[in-house]
Amino acid sequence: MLLGDKFLASIVTAGAIGLGAGVLLVYGFDAVEPSSKAFNLPPPAASGATEKPKPEAPNLGTHAVEKVISSTVVSVDGLGPVRLLGVDSSNGPAGKPVDPVVAESVLRQLTSGQQVEVVCDPATSETGFKDETGAYLVYLLRSDGTIVNVELVGMGVAVADLDRDYERRDGFLRAEREARFEGRGIWEVAAAKPLEPLPPSDMPPAGKKAGAEPIVPQQAPGKNDVLVTTDGRFHKPSCKHAKGGIVMGADEARSKRYLACPYCFVSPRVKV
Repeated sequence: MLLGDKFLASIVTAGAIGLGAGVLLVYGFDAVEPSSKAFNLPPPAASGATEKPKPEAPNLGTHAVEKVISSTVVSVDGLGPVRLLGVDSSNGPAGKPVDPVVAESVLRQLTSGQQVEVVCDPATSETGFKDETGAYLVYLLRSDGTIVNVELVGMGVAVADLDRDYERRDGFLRAEREARFEGRGIWEVAAAKPLEPLPPSDMPPAGKKAGAEPIVPQQAPGKNDVLVTTDGRFHKPSCKHAKGGIVMGADEARSKRYLACPYCFVSPRVKV
């Protein structure tokens, strides 16, 4: 009987390993970071505690867009100014600001003459579905099914907002990742040269000819450091793909919008 139990346990274990490998092969990058879970892991629920249900997000109806006020704010008929949830135009590649004029222009093209469905998100219920100025935090849905917010990120004129909590966050991160890999908009330059060059020394090292690439000593990575490589990804120091990477704090790497290595950060729940 004991032998049979061990045999059954080995089969279950092998099956679980095979299923995990199959999921990674099928879903590829969609199964790994970046995921909203990698940026904000909720605390584990207390034993026996029941989670309070979130209020249903209001659908504010279909309205005409009257005016584009900024890259993230539009005025709609009957509601006034509303803020596009999930869109951030204050940060871009390497933490630099995005050109707001380009984002405004694209937003105007996407909404000009459009009747859009204005929908809130359940995750913003604690603030009454509004931002700090009292404007509704919303998604704008066009009649052709386009979510204007996601389209801005997917076109590479804005990035996903990492400062707010919202249920569609993973979709925005996937749109941003695709825009980056395809080199669209703000990511066109970043795709060709994603990292800032290392600071050159005033004089070439001894034994080197003038004009040769200087050797800049790298600090040893600390406990919470990662290595950022020129493909725009950050790795654990032990990762085989981290060779030649620049040492950086994990939080700094995320704030500069580098992507987690899909090999050494396999689980979407890993926070580094």
